[in-house]
Amino acid sequence: MAQKSRTLVVVIGILKLVKAAVLLAAAVGLLALVGPHPGGTARRWLADIGLDPSSGSLHTILGKLDGFTIGTLEALSAGTLIYSLIFFTEGAGLLREKRWAEYLTIIVTFSFIPFELYELVETVSVVKIVALVVNLAIAGYLIVRLRSERSGVGGHALAR
Repeated sequence: MAQKSRTLVVVIGILKLVKAAVLLAAAVGLLALVGPHPGGTARRWLADIGLDPSSGSLHTILGKLDGFTIGTLEALSAGTLIYSLIFFTEGAGLLREKRWAEYLTIIVTFSFIPFELYELVETVSVVKIVALVVNLAIAGYLIVRLRSERSGVGGHALAR
């Protein structure tokens, strides 16, 4: 049972590190868009990798980018970088089996739930539902794990 629990925490840690890497790439990408025509820059990037920037949702997103100021892009990049660092901290801590990382993951995950619910109310999608369910499952699992360790069921309650 302890090995299975450890494996799940490692999987959660890896997921957090993957999120951190994606967000770091997004932060760098947002900074690279800083300039007079961010939408045009993004359109060229998409065309260079073979995507059609005039397709439905991409066209909508790119249109919004044109309205962003340099300050807005810098602020979005900074916020994305901060989230990346938080996810990196969670992931690294979980991989090192640190109890504080489990608490941090629970707190951060629950802090995003209101935003996820708001987004889900705005537009329902399978991806949003899956993300919400996965995040609730992760937080719920970590809560159960911490409670069982506290009561001594997990075996090494005071080891960390």
